[in-house]
Formats: sequence, structure tokens, C-alpha cells
Amino acid sequence: MGLNQNNIKLTGWAVECRVNAEDPVTFLPCPGKIHRFHSPSGPWVRVDSHIYTGYEVPWAYDSLLGKIITWGKNKKEAISRMECALSEFSVEGLVTNIPFHLLVMRNRRFLSGEYTTRCARQLFSQLLREGMLKELKTFQLPQEG
Repeated sequence: MGLNQNNIKLTGWAVECRVNAEDPVTFLPCPGKIHRFHSPSGPWVRVDSHIYTGYEVPWAYDSLLGKIITWGKNKKEAISRMECALSEFSVEGLVTNIPFHLLVMRNRRFLSGEYTTRCARQLFSQLLREGMLKELKTFQLPQEG
């Protein structure tokens, strides 16, 4: 091939979100039938999924519905594309963890890079203090217009 490690240049940023059929507050699986499904698309957006309208998410297996991967020239662009992709990803008939991912994409610590493996716990503690935990199940980004 004639290539070596010196020929490979890393550029840009990528973000991946694993969309699951699970409650965004308790993270318990939420099996059921998908009544309607729409996958995001567009430049620098990749979706790996096996689901379709009519698919039955089983209770005895992994609740993974798909992975969304976005790329950008920088972190801000990759996250912005992920916010759009998550907002476009629609699974009717099931509860998903998409609202949780949307909150993470807007979280100050995540955006600044000041996060650890305790990020989710800290985010839930903040929402609980602010009395917003119930809203997490239906959280959506405001529509720009």
C-alpha cells in the first residue's frame, strides 16, 4: 500500500450517541413495538441501526436501537450536528434515551470538556435539585426559527 503512520493525519471531531429503548430517567429498558420510525440523515451524520416501523423491541435482549455518529471540523460543529440528528431521530411507540442525550449536548460541563464518568450522576442531581427530572422524559430542544 505504501502508507505508514506518518501518512495519517487526524482532523476534526466526532461524537457518538447510543440510542436505546429505555427510560431516560431510570435507564430501565422499555420494550415494545415501533409504530413509526424516522432516521436522521445529512452530511457528516451516520446512523447504524437495525430498526424499522413495525419492529418489536424484545424485553430479553439489549435495548440498543442504533448509534448516531456526527463529525465536524471542531467540537462545536460536531455537537451541533449531533443536536440536529437527535432532534430528527423519531421513534414513536417507545420511550428512548434521546432526551438524555439532548441534555448532555447542552450541558455546560460537557461543552467545556470538564466531565468525568460521574457526568450523568451530576446532571441528574442538578435536575433533581431544580425539580426538572420529570421533564427529562419529554425534553426537546427549542426549535430555531
